[in-house]
Amino acid sequence: MAEHRTVPAGRGLAWITDAFAVLRRGHGTYLGACLFAGLLASMPLIGLLPSAAMPVLQAGLLSLLRTCAGGGRGRAGQLFDGFTQPGAFVRLLPIALFNLGFVLALFAVLGIAAGPELDALAREAQAGGKPDPGHVLAVFRRMVPPALAMMPLAAFVNWMLMLAIPRAMLDGVPGGVALREAAGAVWANLGAFVANLF
Repeated sequence: MAEHRTVPAGRGLAWITDAFAVLRRGHGTYLGACLFAGLLASMPLIGLLPSAAMPVLQAGLLSLLRTCAGGGRGRAGQLFDGFTQPGAFVRLLPIALFNLGFVLALFAVLGIAAGPELDALAREAQAGGKPDPGHVLAVFRRMVPPALAMMPLAAFVNWMLMLAIPRAMLDGVPGGVALREAAGAVWANLGAFVANLF
C-alpha cells in the first residue's frame, strides 16, 4: 500500500456488495467472533477503553477472516490474535493509541462546548435530583454543532484505521508506517470512500 492504487469512486459501492458476499458464504465463526467482540466492548472493565482495545480485536477478526477466505477452518480464539501473535501487539499499539487520542480529543471538544450545561447536570446528579430536561436539551444543542463539524475528520480517521489495521496485522508493517500509508491511500481514493459511506 506504500504505492497505493487509485480506484474509481464507484468501487466504494462495490466494497459493500463484496462484504455481503462474504457474509452469504456463511462464516458462522467469524460472525460469532464479531458478536463476542461487541460484547467485550460493552463490558464495563473493557468498555472503559474501547478505542484502545477495539483496533487490536479488529486485527484478530481480520486474521480470522483471512483464514476463512483461504479455505481454512477459523477459530473463535483468533479474535485475540492481535494480542497473542508474535509482534502483532507492538505493531498495533501505535494505531490503538492514535485512535484513543482522537476519541479523547473529540470528547474534549464536546465537553468544552457544553461545559456549563454539563456542570449543571453534574450538580443535579450530586444533589440526588432528576436531571432538568431543559439542561439535557441545552447539552444536546451545544454538542451537536461541533459533533457535526468533526464528522468529516472522524470519517477520515475511521477509513485510515480500516486500512492501517490489516497492514499492521496481516502484512507485518509497523503501526506508524501503516497509519502514514493509510492516510495517503484514503486521500488518493477519497471519492470511493465517500461513495462507500453513503
